[in-house]
Amino acid sequence: MSRVALVAACVLIGVAGLAAGQWTLPQPGLRGHYYSNPTRSGQPVAVVIDASASTATLVSGVASAWSSYSVEWTGAIVITKPGTYTFATISDDGSELDVGDVTVVRNGGQHGPQEATGRIELGAGVHPLRVRYEQLGGGFYLELKYAADGEPLVSIPAAVLLPEVASLAAHRARAAVPYATALIAVLLFLGLRRWLPAFDGEPPGVLQLLGRPAVAIGLLLVVAVAIRVVMMLGSDGILWADSDVFIETFGSIRNGRWFEHDPYRTLTYPYFLTAFLIWSTEKPMDQVIIGAQHLLGIVTVVALFYALRAAFTVRIALVAALLLAVHTTQLFYEKSILTEALFNCLLALSLLAVVHFWRSPTLGRAVAVAVACLILTLTRPVAQGFIVVPVVLALCAVATWRQRLLYAGAMAAIYLVALQPWMAVNQRTYGFHGVALGQGLGLFIRTSQVERYEPAMYRGYPEVEELLTFARTTQSATGHVVDGLRRRGLSSARIDDLLYRASISAIAQRPFEFAGRSLVQWWRQLGSLDDEDICTGPEGRYICSDRTIGYAREPFLNRPRQANEPVRPWVVWYFEHLRIPMRVVTVLAAFGLIASLGESRQVVLLRLVLASTAIYYTLLPAITQSLQDRFRLPVDGLLFAFAAFGTAALARIVLRRSSLG
Repeated sequence: MSRVALVAACVLIGVAGLAAGQWTLPQPGLRGHYYSNPTRSGQPVAVVIDASASTATLVSGVASAWSSYSVEWTGAIVITKPGTYTFATISDDGSELDVGDVTVVRNGGQHGPQEATGRIELGAGVHPLRVRYEQLGGGFYLELKYAADGEPLVSIPAAVLLPEVASLAAHRARAAVPYATALIAVLLFLGLRRWLPAFDGEPPGVLQLLGRPAVAIGLLLVVAVAIRVVMMLGSDGILWADSDVFIETFGSIRNGRWFEHDPYRTLTYPYFLTAFLIWSTEKPMDQVIIGAQHLLGIVTVVALFYALRAAFTVRIALVAALLLAVHTTQLFYEKSILTEALFNCLLALSLLAVVHFWRSPTLGRAVAVAVACLILTLTRPVAQGFIVVPVVLALCAVATWRQRLLYAGAMAAIYLVALQPWMAVNQRTYGFHGVALGQGLGLFIRTSQVERYEPAMYRGYPEVEELLTFARTTQSATGHVVDGLRRRGLSSARIDDLLYRASISAIAQRPFEFAGRSLVQWWRQLGSLDDEDICTGPEGRYICSDRTIGYAREPFLNRPRQANEPVRPWVVWYFEHLRIPMRVVTVLAAFGLIASLGESRQVVLLRLVLASTAIYYTLLPAITQSLQDRFRLPVDGLLFAFAAFGTAALARIVLRRSSLG
């Protein structure tokens, strides 16, 4: 048994104990009382605990649908260091903040975003806090800040906010609970492992049967097909804002403008739509397209199974493929008019090509890998850096340096040369030589909306600073900045370049903070972000995207065809109750990767390639984008595989089996 794996198992059990302890603690934040009038009169419409009193809370909360309303947040703030504190509210419209019985900040009235501050002497302890806010129509904004004497104002973190007043001693005792449960969990794990007898018997007969590839693939096909038949009967095509762009590009292709496209996207998916819509843009072509995407989903899980067989056992590969086959996020995006189903299928096939190259490196297989990476890139631009992973594999897996350089060079050269015609199209049409725009816009979304950098941090780029200052009065700051630059005559390429340079300049002022926040974003990206939604309409409840409720476009109705669909309640129940907890999967996958280090060099090399793939497709969006489930989805099957191996390794450690393989 590997000592590294045992230590990692203890860490994993400790993290589980820590999470269990945190789950028992009161939710941090303030208790928000929401009123559908601006005077906080009558009974509140809703009472919820909010992590913060902020614009983000108002946008996503119960008040978002009202033109005028008011909110009162009550609770307490934890002060660990005594001294004079400055509090501030920035609000559109009025706001007030009380600490104890003292009104520290008065920022009332009807006005645009306006800052008001106040100071108060506070001792160490837990102090009652009360925030009042009124929205009187038009734009809205709210942010709370505080600072100890001599320090800059910062947003009040949720960790120091409590929904109820408690003593400082009680608060500190509660904070120690997760660490106590973590220690207890580790001690119980070690005691259980010592108490249980060692087990070296053969696995049960059913598991032996599932270890046969033919049986495994048969079971996988039955499950994958059955659940997609149910999805076809119980859910319709789902539109997103991006769906419009792809359908418009299809229209250009149909009219003979073969290379006309949106500069932020590529052409592979519009051509996929063209293969169907060229025949008809009326029903039932929507169901035909969704059926084709479900077929791509079946191909995806089968290709993933064969790719994972080389790195893991048949049973581990089967578990991972089965989980992906029934994964609600995978099924949701197979129903959506987006690139995800096609891209996920192509990535699984690309990994299969990489595995074939790893097993027997040849020039032909190196060419196949390069072509696969090229098609991936022309489906979703995020894949344009992925070629590095198989190139590094070629440099490590091949016997001689001559062959290593030949295969790695062939991959890189074929990929780069084959991309040039597409880049030339973008150069001629939009004035940039690349796969797609979006790097600048994505990074600006990250810095301006996620990190909420102040406009002054873009001071080297006055047009961006000016527009962002004004845009902070709206709900979509990034959109207003882009529209403002476009009105000033800048092309899409120039706007993207300007936003990229401005964002890099802002990041350079806080590089370590940005790096740390990127890791936090990465952890969030690896969890479930609940992109899939359940809507309610005249036809009842159905699977949908909350971004396009009430919008339809031929042939996509974007809602149930009829009220009486017997299977639809089953689908809704499944999406409500059987979503896979991806954060738990991620923790188990990390342990599985560590446990893999005890395998043979060749197996470790292939697993590192798979792990690098998962890291690439989740870390890159976490750094450069706002977070969405679809940015993690392409590698969920890999996470399932490492998590399954990690779970098996943990069981073997407890049972003191001789092998972790």
